[in-house]
Amino acid sequence: MPSTKPLHWVDHVKTFPRRRTVAQALGRLDGLSVNYVLMAKASVPPQASGLRGSTKTFYNYIAGVTLDRALLAAQHWPGGRRRLEIVFGHVRGFGQHEDTMAYFEMKKSGRAETQADYGLLDDVKFDSTGTWLGLQAADQYAGILSAAILPDRVHGTYEEPHLLDIQHQVRRGPGARVLNYGFKAFVGPHTLPALPWWPPRGWR
Repeated sequence: MPSTKPLHWVDHVKTFPRRRTVAQALGRLDGLSVNYVLMAKASVPPQASGLRGSTKTFYNYIAGVTLDRALLAAQHWPGGRRRLEIVFGHVRGFGQHEDTMAYFEMKKSGRAETQADYGLLDDVKFDSTGTWLGLQAADQYAGILSAAILPDRVHGTYEEPHLLDIQHQVRRGPGARVLNYGFKAFVGPHTLPALPWWPPRGWR
């Protein structure tokens, strides 16, 4: 692919060998913490009608959870707390993300429930994927997760080797737990551990 184009999983990493190359390259990176946030719309409870009925509300909520997870990773960083600057990728149809930024401000002011320390937050911005290598890496990490948890439409198989290549980077809690730490999943209590490839003895 031309070096002038940002790297996108769905456009440029379509084959199994390419996916292996990308996952193995990412797996060699040090000093990072991978935090996944997943929500299946079918798992949204009926009482949360705002999330079901509004794409913008749904996006803002997920973006807020993602910001919380990044702040929690900064709070509990090995070796001491860290300050956080975070960049989100632009999403088509959301303009300059004014509503999202207003929601972040509400969380920062304490008007929305969170366990994250917003005093550690130095900056939030939205930018195009091509501007930041980190956003391109995040796109690859998202593709790696998608390949692992969504079965192939033709064969019904999963491509978990890519995710297992980067499993050591996924944020852990006490007892090396990944659920509710590196994986914040609103998808039902047994969905992820029920995957046929999920490590039965935990993540290494």
